[in-house]
Amino acid sequence: MKLVQISVSSVPKGLASERRELKDYTQSVPFLGRLFDQVDRATDLLLSVINRSVGVRTEIARAPVAYEIPPDVVREAVVNAVAHRDYALAGAVQVSVFADRVEVWNPGVLSPPLTLERLREPHGSVPRNARICEALFLARYIEKSGTGTLMMIHESVEHSLPEPEFAQRAGGFSVTVWRDWLTERVVATLGLNQRQRRALTHLKAARRITNQDYQEITGAITKTATRDLADMVAEGVVARIGKTGRGAYYVLARKGDTNGTNGTLAAPPPSPEKRDMNRTKETSTGSRRPRPKGRTDGSKSSPACHRGSPRR
Repeated sequence: MKLVQISVSSVPKGLASERRELKDYTQSVPFLGRLFDQVDRATDLLLSVINRSVGVRTEIARAPVAYEIPPDVVREAVVNAVAHRDYALAGAVQVSVFADRVEVWNPGVLSPPLTLERLREPHGSVPRNARICEALFLARYIEKSGTGTLMMIHESVEHSLPEPEFAQRAGGFSVTVWRDWLTERVVATLGLNQRQRRALTHLKAARRITNQDYQEITGAITKTATRDLADMVAEGVVARIGKTGRGAYYVLARKGDTNGTNGTLAAPPPSPEKRDMNRTKETSTGSRRPRPKGRTDGSKSSPACHRGSPRR
């Protein structure tokens, strides 16, 4: 039985030296069973480990939950990997979660004539596993052929995230979905000093930082810490919450794209105690869909699928 393998780490690639300081965790979970169950359980775990905020109940019984990555994008990446992997090759679908991104890799490269460039424009369907695609279509995991990658790009940009990256490596196809706009490529263009880079690494994991935290992490004196943080605010990297003094802290700023256009600032993250309370009270939402036995519109067959978008 082919499986989906989930690997979770809080440390960005290339920052292994920061593991102890960031108090990261690592776990590896294989998912066996039916194809639908693999997709559902993998998506559930992904949504449980990425950051989320819980809104206030108004007219509905359940409080709204906002994820840092749109759930449709998360599910689409998993569904595509399961549907379009090369089942003749050994290995599992690999889903890796880092502090700054989610990577989904599946054995098997794109089927010709598809290219990485064509995934970013309207394209036709080139299914590798037609029967699996049809089953996913009938179960409403796939809605329409050839639109999945475009949906992922649109939803990511709409949520102030960089566009997903598509690549072919190690004999497989990979999708990288970013958890924030401050990718390694963007950070390299900002001219941050080593203290600021170190603080940014901490901030991506802890979600907030104070002037005192900055001093302890970097060894800077108060005056230097204040100047460094002010420069990061001016560059649009962080936003200050609260007035000056002990009550003030800094969070990652939000940008509409990686070119630095103006966007909205990130909402203040909840305290660690409140986050823990939210995790115990809430359950994962929107990760499983009812699976009807067949289509209700009278059609008997599904279109061939490639990178199709899930039904909302």
